[in-house]
Amino acid sequence: MSSEPVKLMHDQLGPALRRLAPNATWHMSGPIGRARKCNIFKITNNQDTHTLALKVYRDGKTNARGPQNQYEALQQLERTSGSAAINAPRAHAFLPDVNAIVMDWVDAPPLRNALWRSAFSSEDKLAYVKSAAQWLRRFHENSGIENKPFDATALCNQIENRLEQSPASAVDMRDSALFKSAYERLKTIASTNSVLAPHAKLHGDFTPTNILIKDNDAVGIDIWGVRYGTIYEDVARILTYLGINSPFALKRSVLMNEDDPTPLFHTFAQGYGADYMRCDASALWFSLLYQQLRRWLVFLDWKKQGRSAIKAKLEIERVKRLVIQSLRQIEKLD
Repeated sequence: MSSEPVKLMHDQLGPALRRLAPNATWHMSGPIGRARKCNIFKITNNQDTHTLALKVYRDGKTNARGPQNQYEALQQLERTSGSAAINAPRAHAFLPDVNAIVMDWVDAPPLRNALWRSAFSSEDKLAYVKSAAQWLRRFHENSGIENKPFDATALCNQIENRLEQSPASAVDMRDSALFKSAYERLKTIASTNSVLAPHAKLHGDFTPTNILIKDNDAVGIDIWGVRYGTIYEDVARILTYLGINSPFALKRSVLMNEDDPTPLFHTFAQGYGADYMRCDASALWFSLLYQQLRRWLVFLDWKKQGRSAIKAKLEIERVKRLVIQSLRQIEKLD
C-alpha cells in the first residue's frame, strides 16, 4: 500500500480518530475497493472499537463539491432522521485538500450482489427490493415530498447534451429506429408536458451498488442529497439498473407484463408506496425512458473506450427491451 493514505491518516485524521478512541492505535489497510471515482481504505484500531472507511476521490473524477456534498448529506441525515431512522454510515471527517471522507465501515454486500447470490430465491430477491424501496421512501420523506411542476425539458436536454458531446454516438443513434422513436417521444412530451409530480431532495445516484443489504435491511451509501427533483429520477435509476444487470433482467418482461406490473415493479411499489408508484404516473414512465436512453448512450461509450464489446452489446439489448416497454406504457397513458 502507498504511504500516502497512511500519512494522511496520521497527519490529518489524528484529532478525529482520537475523539473516537482516545488511547487506541489505528491501522489502515487497502485499498479494499476501487470504485470508478475513488479508492476505499479500511481503518481499524487495536481496541476493536471502530471500523472506518476512508474514501479518497481520484483527481478529475468528480467536481470539487462532490465529496463535500456527500459528507454534508450524511451529516444532515444524522441530524434530521430522528426516530424514522434512515440507515446510512455516520460521517466523521471531511478532508478538502485531498477530497476524502471518513465514515463508518458497513460490512454488507451491495444490493446487486445480494440479488445475484439469491438468484434462485424469488422470496429473498423481492424482499431486498422492497427494503431498498422503503429506504428510498424514508429518505425522500426526510426532506418532504411535495407536488411541483415536472420539468421534463431539463431531462430531455441532458440526452441532447450527451449526444452533442459524443458525435460518434449521435451517428450510431441515427441508424437506430428505436432510439430515434424514443428520443422524439421524449422531446414531444417535454414540449407539451404540464403535469405535477412528487418532488423531494434526491439521493442522486440510487443504484444497486449504492444500496447495501445488511441483515435484510437496506443501508444507503454514496448519497449526494443536494438537488431537489421528481422522486421518479431516483426510482427510475434503480429500476433501470435492475432491468439491465440483475436476475430480473433475465426475464423478458422486466417492469410490465402486458397491462400488469411484474413482481419487480409491484414489489418496489409496495415498498415505496402505491400512492406514488402507480402504473399510470406519466412522469414515472418519462423518467424511466430518459434513464434507459441515458444508459444506452453510456454503453455505446463503453464500446468506444475499448471495454468489453460483448458486455456492452448484451446490456444495450436489455436496454432496448426496457425502452419498448416504456414506450408501450406511455402510449397507453396518452
